[in-house]
Amino acid sequence: MLRNMSMFKKVVLVTGLLKNSLENKHENEAEDDLEDFGNMSISSQPVPTYPIKGSKLEGKALFINNITFSGNNERYGAENDSSRLIDTFQSIGFKCDLFTDLVADDIRKIVTNFSKQDFLNTDVSLIVIMSHGDTVFDPVTERDNTLKSRPIREESVQMYGTNNEGVFTDELIGIFTEGASKLQDKPKIFLFQCCR
Repeated sequence: MLRNMSMFKKVVLVTGLLKNSLENKHENEAEDDLEDFGNMSISSQPVPTYPIKGSKLEGKALFINNITFSGNNERYGAENDSSRLIDTFQSIGFKCDLFTDLVADDIRKIVTNFSKQDFLNTDVSLIVIMSHGDTVFDPVTERDNTLKSRPIREESVQMYGTNNEGVFTDELIGIFTEGASKLQDKPKIFLFQCCR
């Protein structure tokens, strides 16, 4: 399944190039581009891929699903989401661990512990966190002296623990870039699903 992603990547690339082209042209030029798009061929150049050891994919997946919160709405149906995702990933060779209803500090600890596992015979890691979340903004005075909001940092999405304390997604990703040498040169996939 992962080996056949190159065509998808090519379609996304071509679509993005077409979008940029259309946004920067007048209407009649854009129509010409749309006609040309139908005649476009996608290059058959190989796309770099990660190696898979052995004859089938070996993956490890961590699922965190926060459902019940103190002082916030319950995420009804969230159990079904994690159950279906786990079934899907197990069917393609992932070993899955599920944790539910964690406070913010426990999310950090579980993700850190997962990053330190033995990944020697693992081709790919997957981290899925489903919870309430939000984008945080910081009021900043701009040059024209009007009060505007901008993200606190480039990745300003935070996931909430069941105690309604936030954990920034870039903090969780950073755990894997700073100290997870066992995952070096292996794909690390992060999925954050947050109800706002």
